[in-house]
Amino acid sequence: MSKIVVIGANHAGTAAVNTILDTAPDQHQVVVFDANSNISFLGCGMALWIGGQISGPEGLFYSSQKLLQQKGAMVHMLTTVTKIDFDRKIVYAEGGDHTRYEEPYENSF
Repeated sequence: MSKIVVIGANHAGTAAVNTILDTAPDQHQVVVFDANSNISFLGCGMALWIGGQISGPEGLFYSSQKLLQQKGAMVHMLTTVTKIDFDRKIVYAEGGDHTRYEEPYENSF
């Protein structure tokens, strides 16, 4: 099983995690780091909210930490990536509670 680290769980990060886990759930361990408190913000949907086509900002989020974890991802919210050592393939991050992470990975894309 290979390990993939996804940095950022906005629209692109969430789509990547869903694609990986939906197509090959038993082949990859997925670890997600996001500095925010929410997942899957659909920034391009702001026009829909402003234009009144959706009733509120909750329509701009289509996933959650819980949903990604149910698929098998390990998700670290309120956690900032501080460094990536590309030679050693390690992602360094720090959580809002000052927990430090050193997460190795197999491949980069």
